[in-house]
Parts: sequence; structure tokens; C-alpha cells
Amino acid sequence: MNWTFKALCCLLATLLAGPVLAERDGAGKSGYAAIEEGRAVYVETCQRCHGKLTEDLSSRVPRIVPVVMLPQGPTLSGIVGRPVASIENFKYSKALKKHRDNGAVWDRATLDLYLTNTQKFARGSYMLLRVSEPDRKLVLDYLEQAATHRQ
Repeated sequence: MNWTFKALCCLLATLLAGPVLAERDGAGKSGYAAIEEGRAVYVETCQRCHGKLTEDLSSRVPRIVPVVMLPQGPTLSGIVGRPVASIENFKYSKALKKHRDNGAVWDRATLDLYLTNTQKFARGSYMLLRVSEPDRKLVLDYLEQAATHRQ
């Protein structure tokens, strides 16, 4: 699958998700309630390209597994703390490879910058997305929780 098709699929998925991406107020939420809101943001914003969610029902630990039918984006399982553009055999844009070559790591601050405006962070990235501040906080909380329980 070439990068143009991937970019168009991600753009289409983002545009289709637009009507359901209402801003949430994550302020004052904590614990399980905040994780559930972060999960909802993930499902609406990320899942189409990056993988669907499963849960360990005994511990309510979120886990992210790849969606075989929609391989547009790399898995986000364990993304927090992982070097940028580091999933083996995934074809990253030159823009993200440049960040990787400069030693960038997906920590909370870097993910926050990227999700604020993917094209401003890495012009030419295949992902075209801007996430509101409240939704970024929620999804980053969720991804951090998932990262602490890598598969």
C-alpha cells in the first residue's frame, strides 16, 4: 500500500470521525473515569488506523492490539517511551524518520506536540490530525496506562 493511499485513508477516517469528536472536559476526572474517557477518545480518534482495544477483565488494564484489516498506522501499544518511527517493517514518512534519526522518543510531551498538529510537528507525515487539548490529555492518560502494561 503506497503512502498516498495511507494518507488518504487516515484523512478520510479523521473526517468521518469529526462529527463524533465532541470536546470533553477531562478536568476533575481521575482514576477509572478518566481512563474510560481516554478510551472513548482513543476509539473515536485513533482506533481506525492504529488498532482496536481489548481489556484484561480481571484487572481492567487496557491493551491495544493491531487491526489486521486496517494497517494504515503502527500499533500504539506501548508507544509511551518508544523511539519515534521504530516499529519494524512499518513504512514511516521521511518527516518521522528524521525525528527518529535525531533520537526523538514518544514521551508525553512529544506525543502532546504531535497530536496538537501532526503536520506542524512533522510536515509530510502521513497522519493529518489535530486533537483538542482536553482530548489530548485524556488520550495521553489512556496511552500511558496502556504503556505500563505492554504486551
